[in-house]
Amino acid sequence: MAIFNKIVWSPLVFGVLLLAISVLDVWLFDRQKITPQQMLTNELLVFVFGLILTIIVLVLSLVMAFKKRWRQSVLGLLSVLAYLVLFLTSAHNGVALLYAT
Repeated sequence: MAIFNKIVWSPLVFGVLLLAISVLDVWLFDRQKITPQQMLTNELLVFVFGLILTIIVLVLSLVMAFKKRWRQSVLGLLSVLAYLVLFLTSAHNGVALLYAT
């Protein structure tokens, strides 16, 4: 599955991008240059694409596990796990600031 090798790290990339956008949005919100609605709009597109690619990579990782391609399966699952951790970090970052204000 050549396509798996091309998209295996895409959830990780989208997770890092989501975290960067979240930090930038919190910084702008702290300086009162952006509203919470604009913050969510900025992050929504990256979140949706990341979630779609995460689901695709998860399904392909399970297929690789059934085909006994353990290395590819583990790499895909690590990428999915990294996206989830980065997403939760981004969400916690934004919610903590909004709750504090």
